[in-house]
Amino acid sequence: MGFVWLYRLTRRSVPIDITAEDWRWAAPLPCRLRVAPIQAPLVWGWFRPVILFPGAALDWAPDAKRFALLHELAHVKRRDNWTLLLTKLAQTVYWFHPLVWWLSARLSDEQELACDDRVLAAGVSPPAYAEMLIGLARKHTSVPALACGMIRRESQLRSRVMHILRFPSTARPARMARLAFVPLVASMLIAAVAFPIVAARDSSQPPTASPLPLAAVKRLPKVIYKIEPQYTKEAARKKIQGMVLLTLTVDTDGIVKDINIVRGIDAGLDRNAVAAVAQWRFQPASQGNVPVPVRAHVEVHFRLK
Repeated sequence: MGFVWLYRLTRRSVPIDITAEDWRWAAPLPCRLRVAPIQAPLVWGWFRPVILFPGAALDWAPDAKRFALLHELAHVKRRDNWTLLLTKLAQTVYWFHPLVWWLSARLSDEQELACDDRVLAAGVSPPAYAEMLIGLARKHTSVPALACGMIRRESQLRSRVMHILRFPSTARPARMARLAFVPLVASMLIAAVAFPIVAARDSSQPPTASPLPLAAVKRLPKVIYKIEPQYTKEAARKKIQGMVLLTLTVDTDGIVKDINIVRGIDAGLDRNAVAAVAQWRFQPASQGNVPVPVRAHVEVHFRLK
């Protein structure tokens, strides 16, 4: 129904002449630009995206037109319409799971903040941009389910305005947080769905024994597969060298678990050391020919060639 509504809305819309003086700066556009009976700009579509502007936008000041178009173009370049479609599919499949709905709302908020960052990075004045958003929110009603609107949730408006007014002091940390948010969302969704299955499957199994110290076993674990950690560009530029000391558990199947950093040398190198060691595989330790988990120390050395 949402798709049909947007399709009919687009068919009734009127194309905007991007050769006109107010729009000429944006040519050529990677999508269509049209005017439709809506309250706030939005973009929808996957293979041929279309940006719809309200009829009142034709009378907006040139700066306001530029702000709105930059925001919607950011959605197109980030392919947020595809992300939104996948989100709706997840909501359809897991409609009963409250975590899916919460994560979907968070993802929507992060998309808008990311687009706001791109607009401000283009040299837009933060106070002027915030004032425009507040003006649009006064006339805002709702956004179709399959569209990325400039104003999606009025409840988010206050946090967006504060984020805009603090730009650029919050730009880099917020951008890094958004980069980490995508894998976090995926992990939480997988955990939310898989946890009941894993719990049911493992309920009949005995609890895992506590890992033993190396001195308490007869046969020590032996590395059978190993990859070397990679240098980060920042660490290579600073010529950082040294050793990262880790503690870990080698389980009875030879898989590494519970990795902790005892002594590090650089945040990026520490992360790479943990990521590399997590992929190592061991011949497990044994006690009386029975595999047992053990706790061990591992040194990971970084040396520039």
